Amino acid sequence: MSYNLRVKGNITTNVGGTTRIYAKEGVEINSNGRIDYFAPEYSYGEPEDPPARFDDRIINVNGHFYNNDGTFEGKINESDFQGSVNDVYVCDGKSTQKDKNGNDFVTYNNTRILKENDVNIPHEKFTTLSSTIYGESSAYKISIGFTMELAMEMFAIASVHKINKIAYGSDSDQAQLFREKEIEKRNGTKMQLAIGALIYSLTSENDASNGATMWDGAEQAQFLPNDNRFSTGKFEIHMNTMGWTISDEHYKKWKIGVEKLGGTFNVPQEKYTPGVNPNNRFSTSETIALESTAVYLGTIFWKELKSRKKKVYEKK
Repeated sequence: MSYNLRVKGNITTNVGGTTRIYAKEGVEINSNGRIDYFAPEYSYGEPEDPPARFDDRIINVNGHFYNNDGTFEGKINESDFQGSVNDVYVCDGKSTQKDKNGNDFVTYNNTRILKENDVNIPHEKFTTLSSTIYGESSAYKISIGFTMELAMEMFAIASVHKINKIAYGSDSDQAQLFREKEIEKRNGTKMQLAIGALIYSLTSENDASNGATMWDGAEQAQFLPNDNRFSTGKFEIHMNTMGWTISDEHYKKWKIGVEKLGGTFNVPQEKYTPGVNPNNRFSTSETIALESTAVYLGTIFWKELKSRKKKVYEKK
């Protein structure tokens, strides 16, 4: 393709930034008069590569498509399309285009396939992880609305899953309730928040749990300091099986969050294990293994200390 410009008069171009001209072969400038350049500095012989050209392309792929905020946009499963319907894509919404025959069809904008550890995450696993985040959060409480604190709690749980590579709590009643809900009907609910939290954890390096490897819910806050049981018969009492230390900020915030959920808050800010747990061969007496890293609503997040903190007795 050629481009010719002939002007009998003058051409004046004012540019606020930089003007660059790229050519595959060469650039010729001819004048019957003078060619004047005015600049404080000149440079020659250092050509730059032209910028990459970005073309908007429509690629036909199968999969489930979600917005960044967790909204389910739709799915495609066509025999002549690329990929699998079990692939998960993140997009910036959808729009309607027209094909060459003038018929409308839906496209998902700026799609990126969702990966976990550089491997495409199948939709079944994506759903299981999302349901676990939902089930382990404070979303079950009707009194808790669509708050930033709930979103951060879910994101922190997703961050711990990312570190541990295990979705604890996938069999809870709330997690099963999530999976039983039709995909489209999760939109606009707290379930959508859980999906958005998972997407953000997989596409971001941020970690709302501050490096936690586990968490506890409000049920762990009900026990009195002198309760030295290792288990209720249904779940472990972590202040006794592992021992913990909670910062002043986290202790205050956890108390507020637990009571906001209608729970009872009795636990001490710090407690050493009261003895050796007979059901755990790694158990130690009078040690602390857990240190708080974050609190959102009724959930407290922990990192396990590399070296357990041992109780020190004052010399008499």
